[in-house]
Amino acid sequence: MSFKRFKMPGLSARVALDGPESGFTLVEFLISILMTSLIVSAIYSIFRVQTHSVKLQENRLEAQEYTRNVLDIMVREIRNAAYNPLGSACTISWRNSSARFCQYSRSNS
Repeated sequence: MSFKRFKMPGLSARVALDGPESGFTLVEFLISILMTSLIVSAIYSIFRVQTHSVKLQENRLEAQEYTRNVLDIMVREIRNAAYNPLGSACTISWRNSSARFCQYSRSNS
């Protein structure tokens, strides 16, 4: 292995040379570009999969929140269906067994 000394005003450097000229060959440079592009594409692929997964989870969470809100409203409406703010008793009577006629009456107490 040979060394070549570079002289500059105030600086001195030695560079190792393997042959008459040092540096990368075209093949080495292309292989390094190929390996770098493979690594970058793998990182980008992982990023895209994670982003897609996050969006899916957000959509599921939004659907669950909406469903929970709708069920809360339904429960409140069902609980308040028999509520009478006047405090009087409400009765429902059926005239016949075929349930074609329903009579609603309210008595004020």
